[in-house]
Amino acid sequence: MNPEFQRNIWFECTPRRVVFLLVCVALVLLAGHSSLGEEGLRNAAKYIFYGLTIAWGARHAATTVIGEMRERTWDIQRMSAISPFAMTWGKLLGSTSYAWIGGAICLLVLFFTAFREAGPIAAVADFFYFVSLALMAHTVALFSSLLAARRRQAHSRLDVFFFQALGIAAAWCVWTAWKFVVDGELSDGFSTDNFEWWGMQINQAVFYAASIVAFLGWAIIGCYRVMRRELSVENSPKVWVAFLVFMVIYCAGHADTDIIRALDDDEPLPFLYAMLTLASLTYIAVFVEPKDHVLYRWLAEAFAARRFHELYSRMQAWMISYVAALAAGLVLIVVIAVDLDGFPGRDWRGVGVVLAALGLLTRDIGIFLLFAVMSGAKRGDYAAGITLGVLYGIAPSLFSPFGGHALFYPVNPELGVLGPLVAWGEALGVWYAVYRIGKKNILEKRVSPPVGAVVA
Repeated sequence: MNPEFQRNIWFECTPRRVVFLLVCVALVLLAGHSSLGEEGLRNAAKYIFYGLTIAWGARHAATTVIGEMRERTWDIQRMSAISPFAMTWGKLLGSTSYAWIGGAICLLVLFFTAFREAGPIAAVADFFYFVSLALMAHTVALFSSLLAARRRQAHSRLDVFFFQALGIAAAWCVWTAWKFVVDGELSDGFSTDNFEWWGMQINQAVFYAASIVAFLGWAIIGCYRVMRRELSVENSPKVWVAFLVFMVIYCAGHADTDIIRALDDDEPLPFLYAMLTLASLTYIAVFVEPKDHVLYRWLAEAFAARRFHELYSRMQAWMISYVAALAAGLVLIVVIAVDLDGFPGRDWRGVGVVLAALGLLTRDIGIFLLFAVMSGAKRGDYAAGITLGVLYGIAPSLFSPFGGHALFYPVNPELGVLGPLVAWGEALGVWYAVYRIGKKNILEKRVSPPVGAVVA
């Protein structure tokens, strides 16, 4: 048996705690059945599952690594012989095992009540739904806590609550998708059995059920990949590239629906969705990834020596998604600037908007790096996030009499060529500051290169 899973079972599921849990769950189920019959029994099982297995289980998943860090035992585990895969599922399932014991009883009740009311298909669908809810909540809570552990910035109870809330929010997303599966409703007054995706008519229930499975799988892969980094095993960028391709295909396919096309017939929306998806992932990645000065120095040296294969193997996720966003933006520019079948072409104002948006993306990444390369910066990502909030939310209004919107948010077709010039001018200024400060604080310091490891 997985030693990490076994250790968590011994710690979480002591005989006294298990007996206490079983008695409490049984009493609540009996109370529900005695008051409202089978409907009361089902509702009691449902709410116990929501509270115990999802909410409480997400808290245990969020605490499993952070608790080890508090007790100063995480470094010992990192040096053990347990593989990253074994550590991942040992933490994921072992830390939530106590919540799953009560959840298993509730699942049995929910399965058999659904079987009696609507037959075997409904019972299996109910089982899939509740298990997906819990697994998504636990996986996202563990994933977010692992990301914070990588930055060594997760120790307080507030941090744990935040990671637990992220897990519950992920479960809520599954619940929302499942409403589409069950009710077949996209919005008020709009109901269909099929869903249009990339021009294909797909059964809506199948599409959203497959979406739940796909995103749950990616969340588990994400936990495994971050755990590999925690255990000092290098990751290949190939998995992140595959995730980017998946997200582009998944999100851009929604731009081809009848609803979206009815809003704007003339825009190449799939290409726009692809660029926005990649830009959003770039923002998320540059915020959560640790800014490793040693790695940045090594990347600069590899680039100067033209060791491009090694450079690619050590690139951070935000670097890859940023390059992909630039590529998607250039494709979008070509599509809206050149006459092509199915697209209007010659939309020079649209070209200016896309160029300005790419310039702002470049500037914002530079702001994150600027705070990271400053000497003594420990929580530069939060300062960078606040700076972006001021630039986008407060500064345009404060300086509106002096053209604040054109200066701080130049994504406006009325600005013409001025929009891209302002955006890229700001980007070049920020990146020049990054270069000057980074050269002083990183490149000119004599530091040892990152420890070599097999990239897989």
